[in-house]
Amino acid sequence: MKIPVTQTLPKASTHSRLPFDKLIFTFFLLFLTVALVLPVKAQHIVKGRVTNEAGQGVPNASITIKGTNTGVSSSSTGTFEISAPSNAILVISSVGYAPKEMNVNSQSTLNISLGASGSDLDQVVVVGYGTQRRKDVTGSIVSVGEKALDEVPAVNLTTALQGRAAGVDIARTGVRPGSAGQIRIRGNRSLSATNDPLIVVDGMPFGGSINDLNIDDIANIDILKDASATAIYGSRGSNGVIIITTKRGRVGKPVVSFNTTYGFSNPIAQYRVFNGTEFAAFKSESHYGAGSATAPAAFTIDEQAGIANGTNTDWQDLIYPGPYCYQ
Repeated sequence: MKIPVTQTLPKASTHSRLPFDKLIFTFFLLFLTVALVLPVKAQHIVKGRVTNEAGQGVPNASITIKGTNTGVSSSSTGTFEISAPSNAILVISSVGYAPKEMNVNSQSTLNISLGASGSDLDQVVVVGYGTQRRKDVTGSIVSVGEKALDEVPAVNLTTALQGRAAGVDIARTGVRPGSAGQIRIRGNRSLSATNDPLIVVDGMPFGGSINDLNIDDIANIDILKDASATAIYGSRGSNGVIIITTKRGRVGKPVVSFNTTYGFSNPIAQYRVFNGTEFAAFKSESHYGAGSATAPAAFTIDEQAGIANGTNTDWQDLIYPGPYCYQ
C-alpha cells in the first residue's frame, strides 16, 4: 500500500526585504547624521595667554573668532580658553594695544603678544614749557584737537569744550549774554579760595575770560588734570591747567579754508521791561523817594528828548533780530 507523503514547505515571509523607499530613507538619515557630527568633531579647545611687550598678562583682552560673534575675554593674568574650528582665525584686541590676528592651524596652545597702539602713544601733547610724546607723560592729560572743536558749531570756547574732556565739568551759572561757564577740573578743591583753572595761551598765563578767545584761532587744547601741574605753575596750577595753542604758519603749500554755519535760534521768552512813559515815571518816583522832591528829576538830554518824542525802544528786539543765525 502506498502512503502519500506530503511535505510542507515554509512560506516565504513578505517582510524579509525592506522596500526600496525605506532603504533610501535610511541612507538619508545616515548621511544627515554624519554631516552634523563632522563639524562638531572639527571644533577643539584652544588655550593660551595674552601678554604685552614686557611679558605681563593683559587682562580683559577680547579673543573672538573672525567672522563670527563667538568670543571670550582673558582673565586677570591674560589666560583664555575658547572652542574654535581648526582652521579658524582668532582676533585679539585690547584697549591701548594694536589688534592682532592669529591662525589656529589645529594648535591647542597659543601665546599671543600685543604691541602698544602707536597712534595714541606717538601723539604730541603740550606740557608746561615744552612738548612731549604722550607715552612719555606720566601725568593725567586730556587733549581736544582742532577737528573736535569744529565738529559742532559753538558760540564760545566754553560751549565747545562741554562733554569733550573727561574729568572736566562745565556748568552755566548765569543767563547774561557773553557770560563764561563755570569750569571745574575734577571737582572743587577749595572751600574759600577760587576753584577756576589756570589758562595758559601759547606759554603765557591768560588773565581774561576763556570766552574772549576765538575758536577759529585755536589749534589744540591740552588740559593738565592732576597735581603734577603744580611742579611747573606752582599754586596757580592746583586747580588744573588749560593750555591753549593757537594756529600759526606751517611749512608747505598755502592752504585756504572756509567754514560757515547756518541755523535757527529763538528765545523762549523775553523779559517784561518798561516803555518810555513807565521808565520816566519810575525814575521820577525814585528821585522823589530819595528826598529830592523839590529838585527836578535827573534826566539826561537824550532821555528828555526821547520822552518828548514818545520814543519806546525794546532793546531785546534789536539783540534778537530773528530766528536765523549764521557764522
